[in-house]
Amino acid sequence: MLGLGNSIGGGSALEEAFTPEGLSSAIHFWRADVGVEESDESFPEDGEQVTKWRDQVGSEHATASSDYPVYNTSETALNFDGASKQLVLPSGDVSLSGDFSIWVRVKFVNITNSDKFLIDSSDTNMFWRITSTTKSRLKTAAGAGGNNDFTIPTISTSTDYNLAIQRSSGSVRLYLNGTESSTGALSETAAITFDRIKGAINDHFKALLVCNSALSETERSNVNTWLDDNL
Repeated sequence: MLGLGNSIGGGSALEEAFTPEGLSSAIHFWRADVGVEESDESFPEDGEQVTKWRDQVGSEHATASSDYPVYNTSETALNFDGASKQLVLPSGDVSLSGDFSIWVRVKFVNITNSDKFLIDSSDTNMFWRITSTTKSRLKTAAGAGGNNDFTIPTISTSTDYNLAIQRSSGSVRLYLNGTESSTGALSETAAITFDRIKGAINDHFKALLVCNSALSETERSNVNTWLDDNL
């Protein structure tokens, strides 16, 4: 009898189902369906304050001591509904000095240039955001020289999007739902740092994945499909 763990061809064990946590380069992963806590460490009910969001890969369990985001049960999402709401990483800056891949899943309620996904509290010139319905910016330094602006297909409210920004050998590219921005590659070698999850303010923020390498086409496809299927 064939064992369930083997292929019919006899030889190799079937691969386990893909999860972002299983990526060899994944260093941090926050997902809105698990690891979300209110003050008594239980999973929050709708509208309750989120005091901790547990990192499913590393140990950066992001917390808030005031200005809490709240949980949205129907969306399986965190709402950072106010300019001061954010979650703080306990170890300080996550620093990505070489290749990287950062993913977010979000459903927009309002689309403005205040919709920052992540920030560095000690450097106002370091962030990743949606700028408008057709632009996204990775900011790395003061002035126009630090603006990495990508054109994206027009986004709208009430739709889930997977956005990824990644660097390979100094070339930074942005992807929306698996498709690369028409901008193509921009040259950027500065370290990317952040110590706060800003969560796009009034939108439904569902996941943040950080990898310390650029993902392959197959890995990007797998992450995109997983996010669509699970969040």
